[in-house]
Amino acid sequence: MGIVHTSNSAYEVHVSATGSTYRKVVFSPDGERLVGVLFIGAITGARMYRYLIRESMQIGKIKSHIMDQTLHYGHFLKG
Repeated sequence: MGIVHTSNSAYEVHVSATGSTYRKVVFSPDGERLVGVLFIGAITGARMYRYLIRESMQIGKIKSHIMDQTLHYGHFLKG
């Protein structure tokens, strides 16, 4: 979903793969927004990623959770 074709672009891209899964996350060139994801095999949490892309949210402190696949709904609570 979002921008996933990133060859020859300034987007920040992170890929992780195992024998049965592939995950690609794409951030805006400034690294402040999630603009695309591609999940193959394991799609856990896809709705949260879709929400971030759709709302064009600044990701700030949760960026590391996006990259290491530990993002959960608690990260969206304000407090």
